[in-house]
Amino acid sequence: MAKAVKPKSKAKEVLRVPKELISAKEFARRKSIYEQYYQRVREGEVSKKFFKQREALRNGDMTTFKRLQQEIADDRFDGKMIPAPPFPNPEIESVYGRLGISEYWEQKIQEAKGKGVEIKLVG
Repeated sequence: MAKAVKPKSKAKEVLRVPKELISAKEFARRKSIYEQYYQRVREGEVSKKFFKQREALRNGDMTTFKRLQQEIADDRFDGKMIPAPPFPNPEIESVYGRLGISEYWEQKIQEAKGKGVEIKLVG
């Protein structure tokens, strides 16, 4: 019977740290702003027209569909759309590793330095 042998890897351990680190308070603030933004968009006039347009398409009412399509395009041209916040959604950015909470990552970096782990900025 063959014996399982653990391979000896010479690859160095790497800690991948997000380039942008923000405080937990700033993360919560940005998250709150995005939650309010999404709520305003859902309750906005353009969103209501979109759902009416979708219902008209389901019912086969192409006259209403095209009228609403033109109204939505006019609203977009006139600037009635609600602008997005000036920063990306913090939850999505943290999932993809482009944004991190500094208190958490500072501790991880100190532990990695103590172990001699290579630190690499990503994002």
